[in-house]
Amino acid sequence: SCLNENITNLPEDINAGVAQTCRQLNSMLLDRFPDDKSGTTFIILIAYKQKLYTSWVGDSEAYIFHSEDFHPLSAPVHDFADDIKERLREDLKKPEYEGYTILNSPAEFSEIKTKFQCWFSSNGKKLSVVPSDNVIKRYGGGFETSISVSRSIGDPRFGELLKPEPDSSATTILDNSIVIIGSDGLWDVIPPAEVQQRVRKLAGEILDDANVKLPQSEANIKATLKLLSKDIMAEALRRWGDGYRDDVSFFVCWFNP
Repeated sequence: SCLNENITNLPEDINAGVAQTCRQLNSMLLDRFPDDKSGTTFIILIAYKQKLYTSWVGDSEAYIFHSEDFHPLSAPVHDFADDIKERLREDLKKPEYEGYTILNSPAEFSEIKTKFQCWFSSNGKKLSVVPSDNVIKRYGGGFETSISVSRSIGDPRFGELLKPEPDSSATTILDNSIVIIGSDGLWDVIPPAEVQQRVRKLAGEILDDANVKLPQSEANIKATLKLLSKDIMAEALRRWGDGYRDDVSFFVCWFNP
């Protein structure tokens, strides 16, 4: 319902409408579950005419697969690159960040204080955060938490450090395509180049055939996508093994221009 309210004109309103929806979802989650320290990533694809409009918050990813190649529809932040570090350092000078301080290294941390204390890992992939004492008391758990994304929805532990603002892209659909939208639990263990091989093996027939159309080929398309989904899920779970396993969630979709 948020999207319907925020997007009234296609495609002009898509980026601004999705951004407003992400802010509303963030506020709703924080209001309804004030004591839940879980956050979530977000990714959405909107198909309009021959284009796919993708918006994302965090590190879930989407790729479009053709018969012989693939390319990303999103570009999530997996680490804190130099430009992001500099932006965050500048943000921390603003009045709304008064409750935060950034340290040069963990060696400067001495005790839990009334302010958030943060420092970047030496390889730049994570931001270590020690919340203020009242946040630690409220949510419990270890006092130090590492985050590898700068954007999230519904995570109250880090305040302004994690923003619900999405990035966006637009891609033209030129031929039969399969789009896979997945959490990092999928892409961490099966990179897209390997997924491409499975797409080619199990779905090459419907990608190569220009006569595959809806609704005539609906049964064949659904059966192919189901087979591909089961194959990818089984391989992802096998690679995670029986120990710690990240969430593995994904959608497999077929598009025809």
